[in-house]
Amino acid sequence: MRAFFGQLSSLANEYLSVSKLVVVLLVAGLTTVAYRQGMLDPFENVTLDQRFKMRAQQFTHPKIVLVEIAEDSINSIGRWPWNREWHATLVKALSAFGAKAIAFDVLFSEPSVPETDALFAQTISKAGNVYLPVAFNETHGVTGAGMAESIPSLRDAIRGEGHITIVPDRDGLLRRIKPRYMHEGKGYLQLGLKMAIDLYGVKEKDLVYKENVLEVPIPNNPVLKIPLTQEGDILLNWAGNWKQSFFHVSFIDVVVSYAQHLKGQKPRLPPDIFDDAICIVGVTATGLFDIRSIPLEPAYPAVGVNATVLNSVLERNFLSVTNDKVNLAILWIYAVIIFLVTLRLSYLQSTILIVTLAAAHAVLALLLFAFGNIVLNIVYPLFQILASFISLSTYHQIVITLEKRRLMKLATKDSMTGLFNIGHFKLLLNAELRSIKLRRNKDLSVIMVDVDFFKFKTRTKLHEPKILFVGNFKWLQDREAVMALFTSIWPKIAQKLPQAKLWIVGRFPSPEILHFRSDRVEVSDDIEDIRLAYEKSDVLLAPIYGPGGTRYKILEAMASGLPVVTTPQGIEGLEVEDGREALICKSSADLAAATIKLLTDTRLYHKLVGAGNRFVRNKFNWSKIAADLDQVYEEVAHEK
Repeated sequence: MRAFFGQLSSLANEYLSVSKLVVVLLVAGLTTVAYRQGMLDPFENVTLDQRFKMRAQQFTHPKIVLVEIAEDSINSIGRWPWNREWHATLVKALSAFGAKAIAFDVLFSEPSVPETDALFAQTISKAGNVYLPVAFNETHGVTGAGMAESIPSLRDAIRGEGHITIVPDRDGLLRRIKPRYMHEGKGYLQLGLKMAIDLYGVKEKDLVYKENVLEVPIPNNPVLKIPLTQEGDILLNWAGNWKQSFFHVSFIDVVVSYAQHLKGQKPRLPPDIFDDAICIVGVTATGLFDIRSIPLEPAYPAVGVNATVLNSVLERNFLSVTNDKVNLAILWIYAVIIFLVTLRLSYLQSTILIVTLAAAHAVLALLLFAFGNIVLNIVYPLFQILASFISLSTYHQIVITLEKRRLMKLATKDSMTGLFNIGHFKLLLNAELRSIKLRRNKDLSVIMVDVDFFKFKTRTKLHEPKILFVGNFKWLQDREAVMALFTSIWPKIAQKLPQAKLWIVGRFPSPEILHFRSDRVEVSDDIEDIRLAYEKSDVLLAPIYGPGGTRYKILEAMASGLPVVTTPQGIEGLEVEDGREALICKSSADLAAATIKLLTDTRLYHKLVGAGNRFVRNKFNWSKIAADLDQVYEEVAHEK
């Protein structure tokens, strides 16, 4: 048998390396297709969200000030929308306090009172640093024809305008934004980006759009490169939660502070906080503002998007996404590594190294995000690693199993006839017997059933079921069993199943046994082929209570497709589970009830037939016995 395993190893290793390479390339190809189609992008987004939550609070530009139209302002001024005189007053206040730029995240798309509209426009024009928004109708990349903007009188007075269009991902979370929209031949930068390039003194026409990058040529400074995703979006680099990032003031506090300043009183807010400030005004009152879900929190005012973009440009703090070339290169490099590892190392060593590789990649991705603002894919590489390893391990086991079966078949069957070579098993048994003689303290128990001798028969109709008992009445336990069957079990079955018949098959029946013959009870002592009994019966009932024997009748019945009802003693040593391969009962009443249930429950009947047949053919066929004996030889050899 050592030669057998040696031959197995040499044959398997000859083509395992090539076939493993094919498996790895196939998995890598499928992963590449999944990457190109974005099949795992939702899971990749989840890992990105977790990286945001694990990262420390980011620094924000100290001059960015968010002016909130919150509940306190609504309570003080009144119901929204307000008279535009209030907005004019805010612009006057911020200008008087030295604000460098003022942006409204509020659309003034409908005319109001002409006098107040004129006052607001005049104030905006005088300030010379006010920005207003535009908005486009878009859903997942499809831009509608409409564009919302402020009334012409206000637009004519502003310093600039930028879009505030927000399109969340399909899971509802906001992670990216378009740097520019084109409408009727004119470009509209994102509002925060528009403010930033104006502050840098860069004209919009000087911006350079390249593959995955937007270049901003800042005078007397290095070119600012804004990373873009494959779709041309800016990946939003959230600084933190709404309340924890940027400097927040209340609209009403600014207006009151301005009034106090004009009266010579101490302002509620120190005016110097607005000196050279970049102010963004937006509605944040509950029920009025545009709520968005972001990776850090489920309710985030949309006005914060403008501040986030502005902060990233001013601080040169962007998220950079690894491009397709890098991502695909990583997938294929990992495929090669896994192939080499599984080819040269044991299964345990391969598992340890591959788990280490997966963990190292995940840690690397977290570190690159936390300290380098680099977004490296996590899900696709881990999928590649896991899928390759599982596929290779599964394929390896399948190849070894098939080759083992093939060589075992060659060793145990005649190549011409396909019949089992009994000489092979005689050789095995003789070797084992010699081993036992040398080691007298080692027990030997060999159970072999020629399962190929018994043909499986499918039974579909149980209208006149025949219950079979098989025994040799020279043995006491068989005589006791059949008497228990006659006196305590069969009467109960006969009463419940009037069409049922009992068939007793066995040599040397006593007169006492023959006495029970009737039109419903048959006793046969001269059957030539036991297979006929199994073929013509519907269930084997074996109420064995005595010890001893190899339980051949149980295994033969299962091999013939006959379900079995017996006692724990009747099936002892066969590792059969009650309710799965057979019905096992202790008392006569339970044996009768189990038999009746089996013959009246078609589903249970076929379940036991299939499970019992699989059990005996898997555990007691010639190939399995040979393998078990071979294991015995190896154990004996190691003990010598």
